[in-house]
Amino acid sequence: MFKQLLTALLLLITAAQAHRDDGNEQVLLVNDKFTSEQWSKKYGDQIDHAFSGPLSFERVTYERCLDDTELKTPFDIAILGMPFDTGVSYRPGARFGPFAIRSGSRRMSEAWGYTLSWGVNPYSLGPKVVDCGDVPVSPYDNTLAVDQMEVAYSTLLSRPVMNETSFGSNITKGLALDGKAHPRIVSLGGDHTIVLPILRSLHKVYGRVSVIHFDAHLDTWAGLTDPASRSRINHGTFFYIASKEGLMSSRCIHAGIRCKMGGPADLENDDSVGFQVISADDIDDLGIPEIIKRIRARVGDTPVYLSLDIDVLDPGIAPATGTPEAGGWTAREVKRIIRGLAGLNFVGADVVEVSPSYDNAEITGILAADIVHDFLAMMLTDAPPRRVKGRSDPFPAAESDLCEIGPQVLLNTWSRISRENEETRLFLCIFIFSWSVPVQTSTAAQAHHHYDENEYILSINNNDDYKTEHWAKKYGKQIDQTFSGPLSFSHVTYERCLDDIAAKTPFDIAILGMPFDTGVTYRPGARFGPFAIRSGARRQRETRGYTMSWGTDPYSLGSKVVDCGDVPVSPFDNALAVDQMEIAYSTLLARPVANATALGSNGTQVLALDGKAHPRIISLGGDHTIVLPILRALHKVYGPISVIHFDAHLDTWAAYPGQATEQSRVTHGTFFFLAAEEGLMSSRCIHAGIRCKMNGPADLQNDDTVGFQVISTDDIDDLGIPEIIKRIRARVGDTPVYLSLDIDVLGDTPVYLSLDIDVLDPGIAPATGTPEAGGWTSREVKRVLRGLAGLNFVGADVVEVAPGYDHAEITGIAAADIVHDFLAMMLTDAPPGGAKTRLPVRGGVDSQFSPVKDEL
Repeated sequence: MFKQLLTALLLLITAAQAHRDDGNEQVLLVNDKFTSEQWSKKYGDQIDHAFSGPLSFERVTYERCLDDTELKTPFDIAILGMPFDTGVSYRPGARFGPFAIRSGSRRMSEAWGYTLSWGVNPYSLGPKVVDCGDVPVSPYDNTLAVDQMEVAYSTLLSRPVMNETSFGSNITKGLALDGKAHPRIVSLGGDHTIVLPILRSLHKVYGRVSVIHFDAHLDTWAGLTDPASRSRINHGTFFYIASKEGLMSSRCIHAGIRCKMGGPADLENDDSVGFQVISADDIDDLGIPEIIKRIRARVGDTPVYLSLDIDVLDPGIAPATGTPEAGGWTAREVKRIIRGLAGLNFVGADVVEVSPSYDNAEITGILAADIVHDFLAMMLTDAPPRRVKGRSDPFPAAESDLCEIGPQVLLNTWSRISRENEETRLFLCIFIFSWSVPVQTSTAAQAHHHYDENEYILSINNNDDYKTEHWAKKYGKQIDQTFSGPLSFSHVTYERCLDDIAAKTPFDIAILGMPFDTGVTYRPGARFGPFAIRSGARRQRETRGYTMSWGTDPYSLGSKVVDCGDVPVSPFDNALAVDQMEIAYSTLLARPVANATALGSNGTQVLALDGKAHPRIISLGGDHTIVLPILRALHKVYGPISVIHFDAHLDTWAAYPGQATEQSRVTHGTFFFLAAEEGLMSSRCIHAGIRCKMNGPADLQNDDTVGFQVISTDDIDDLGIPEIIKRIRARVGDTPVYLSLDIDVLGDTPVYLSLDIDVLDPGIAPATGTPEAGGWTSREVKRVLRGLAGLNFVGADVVEVAPGYDHAEITGIAAADIVHDFLAMMLTDAPPGGAKTRLPVRGGVDSQFSPVKDEL
């Protein structure tokens, strides 16, 4: 016994000496000088990159406005999601539209809102823009859902504005029947049915509203059902119903129509509803300037609502929609028309019918978000944008465009005048405009002169009782449904934990995103992994965490779980990024726990070198390189760590070809080798699911030197799941003797579990950077995880989720489900169904290991 102990001590001394001698060569890899630093002290605020952070439109302030009965947060423009899609006649899925549009806006922000085409940043113009979240509409009762949307919209319309003198707020004050300024709302659909409750709400404030309707379809059909039937209300009939209820003026106009119809009678009905039609082909025959003129002339100076169905665009440009029609407009054309409408009396707007499941590259959501940005500029400027200085034409876009479509003789005169002679060109432009517009608008202007908002009596089906009701009074709290709300893992509390210097919010387990992917050797994209995993967790929540396989709800076991957001890692400097991740992880490890007596917290207290309880962190990668800074941080608290590594690849290679510098050694395939060099891991680590191609047997010999044993992917067939569980438990230690000096006894070690999503077969989890055929199924992996409950877990991660390679979100959903298993695994003291008391294991695996047998 003494001889064995002496041998072990000599080996440790030798390894330590070797590590010390190499210190100077590893200055970029070892971070001892950062040991005691906190994130906020070294790196400042926990900022959000384009690929990280919580989800609100363009990262504006997120508020649960429907809960704010005390009106603590005034605003001028609200972004409001309406995830309703049970009024569709073809493909559903627009309930995910608000989420997709917000997701598409992640590269945008208030600070970066200036565009060449607008020549202004809408956020710099004074009004306050907030994201009010989503209306928690019922997906089961359309009548209820329509009422919920109306009540929610009316609740926000009744709020005070932030800046009464800003452009827009002063417009609403002049238009409103009560003479007061009202906020304006940009709604994110949802299917087009949402416009009916919106128009009902707007009518109470402004009277009849003129609608500018961008769409491939008329949406003015009367419907084939009984007029009294609730089924009449759908995304193709809402304008007809709104007309019958007296909600719209007779000054409405369509743009982009190209749908198939029953016949000319549909157009006659459309005219009776109050619409004129600009077809999709008119953009070729008339040109954009003429289309802008006709729209402006049609609506005049009435209260204007703009509704844009994303299918006005060609499906090749915006495929994610429910009723696509070929031959649509381009994004550039639509955006130019929108710019030409600035200065009209807009009281609201929407983008609808975005159904992200029909788009595998997020292009529709990105486009819709860009259009919403245009809406903000359109609603906050008093005229179409002037050409930006330095461009060829210095005049207002609308004026220049209108001039160019005047009579041919004037066009010829225009073309002969030098563009440098600005005064002459501007005079001629105004002359042409004054010559041409009255001919087209005199009748409309005369009609508007006699337009009396007060002569119409509101007639809303069964909605008279809701005129003065507040959302909170009628429907209670603004809850989040599975397909709505801000984005945190399983809807748990979101905290910017790295900013919480005073540690005001203690927790037991933190979800922490590490959106780092510049250590990969093949396909990048895992920086979007944290986002994808949180997105995949939207159907999960604390109140519905019970599963048959676990027999418990991890959120009910007394530990506080929070989502700490993402580490704002640098995508440009890997050395900096690795240090940022280590500092962030160490910062959270130093936080106090919420419940020191909870299972897991008491275990960390025994294992920690300082004898204190420490939080545990589940990291969302990011590529696998993130494990190196994690192990560095854990080593400071617990000493050497035993790693359970689920992966298709070893990740213990010493280097890759072309790694000429010390920092270039840090990759997602070398981090375990580097961790072993630094003495961060114990010699009791184990792989599970290995099936990669290698250079030869030497790779396995090196792997053994690093401290790993191997369970291959084929072992699941030859050994079975029970034996795999037993071997993993035996390897890392499965005894209550935490600090045994008897090396014949497998003492418990601190355990870290790292799961590369490519351990799963790529047919089950395609969204990863280095896929390998022949992997395990999600059912098999989840069963193995259940068999590991009760080990001394000090942390875990899921890495290498790269959602760009998955068009149906199945990888993100699988990863989110695995994280839920991690929570249960870390918060229970034995595999489900197993005995509560585990027996010491001596010299191998005890054949009477009850928990594994019961789990099987």
